[in-house]
Amino acid sequence: MVSVLGGYFIGSMLIFEGSRDEVPFALRLIEGVDKVNPEFKIASMVKVILDGQQKATALFYALYESDLPLKGRRNTYKFYLDVEKALQGDWDNAVIAINIVNKRRLNKIKSNPNIILFSEIKSVKI
Repeated sequence: MVSVLGGYFIGSMLIFEGSRDEVPFALRLIEGVDKVNPEFKIASMVKVILDGQQKATALFYALYESDLPLKGRRNTYKFYLDVEKALQGDWDNAVIAINIVNKRRLNKIKSNPNIILFSEIKSVKI
């Protein structure tokens, strides 16, 4: 998230676009999509992430607040943005990840009017 918001180079993504029937391997959704939209189905025309799936999954996780724990973790994390620090360009401290069992830290974050959930960013109209 820090790299994306800070405009740092994050590499590239390789995407195949075509018919579902042309894909030579099993298709699967980005992890958590089925939790956010249980009705979602793989269409006949698809865009398949061949390289960069980890980046896409991380962005999805932060923006859609999936209730899935991160790989290797027991609990879900919530991602927040400190708007004041972001406006100063202090990206390393602007992005905040908090384990949901850390209630004390969550309450402190929620009481700060300069800090918003990442999920609120996706609905901002520019």
